[in-house]
Amino acid sequence: MKRVLLPLFILLVTAPACFFIQRHMYQTYYKQRQLDVLETLPTAPVARGLSLGYYALAADYYYLKAIQHFGTKRYHRLNKPYPLLAKLLYLSTDLDPHFQRVYRMGGYAL
Repeated sequence: MKRVLLPLFILLVTAPACFFIQRHMYQTYYKQRQLDVLETLPTAPVARGLSLGYYALAADYYYLKAIQHFGTKRYHRLNKPYPLLAKLLYLSTDLDPHFQRVYRMGGYAL
């Protein structure tokens, strides 16, 4: 009985604490850095090497990051250009030139 209660107690105490700590850190981070783009992207040859031959999978990954970057509300509200969108789309097309959705999204967004 004690073996079950202790992990359950730890879970019930630490899970809400982690949630509130993470929320506080997220809010303070974005208040301090409103429009800073902290992400760096690899070049296409480096991304090819890191993908270990799974070029289509890496292209999908960077395409999804481009969609998330395009959907960021902080750029919509301030009518700012999307600083990483073109780079993410070019990287996706360099990794997989036959990925048609990337070209469509580039046409819509850029």
